[in-house]
Amino acid sequence: MDEDGVYDLIIPPGVSKSIIEDILREFDVEVVEREVKITYAIGEQDDVIRNVLAFRGSKELLLKVEEFIKQSLIDKIESLGSDRHKDRSTK
Repeated sequence: MDEDGVYDLIIPPGVSKSIIEDILREFDVEVVEREVKITYAIGEQDDVIRNVLAFRGSKELLLKVEEFIKQSLIDKIESLGSDRHKDRSTK
């Protein structure tokens, strides 16, 4: 956070382009690039710096964006499950 009350919410792996586009249409946030340190093995000294995408906005807004992401992923998983169920019932 900086002195203006602006926060970053890192976009988790697996969030599709369509969800990101929906968020940009629905919420007043911007997409930014952030450098983060990633550790691949616990206790090892193999920290790597990677650029990741993040949404930038106020804390209150990013909490809403986080919920939107969660619900969008839940909806997507549930629809995949129902599609598989349909495939089995038609065989």
